[in-house]
Amino acid sequence: MGCPGDSVLISDGRYVSPVGAVNAMPQVYGDKLKESPDSLLEKQGVRLGAFAINRAGWTIKNFGPLYVPARGDCIELDHVKARTYYRIIEYETGIHPYLKGEGLLIGDSTVTEYTFCHDYYFLAGDNVLASNDSRYFGLVPDDYIVGIIVK
Repeated sequence: MGCPGDSVLISDGRYVSPVGAVNAMPQVYGDKLKESPDSLLEKQGVRLGAFAINRAGWTIKNFGPLYVPARGDCIELDHVKARTYYRIIEYETGIHPYLKGEGLLIGDSTVTEYTFCHDYYFLAGDNVLASNDSRYFGLVPDDYIVGIIVK
């Protein structure tokens, strides 16, 4: 649903293709999610909270925009971006980063900008109500992808 360089946005249960997206997403996806009341979803065991990036109010129905990093992208790590991408930085560096001021503490160094080593993807399952996808587990690095399905 989101390729390197895209921004993923879910509004009212639908994936939206933001202006300027590198790889345009379908304009509408997930009408079942939009039409289902939260109370019914919770009874069916659907978790409404999005993956833990500490963005207030983000749910699987209203999420983003979330920038999907591309290899070589360099971002300034303000407090929000540091919280958003710390798991990716941990994956790429092998070191658990800690929030420090407006950046991250990686090992003994405070980092205020970061350059990504991998392309990342935001994956969406075909059953929006029952898919354990990137809404829950976050972005997936390119080296985790072992095949591509084509029609």
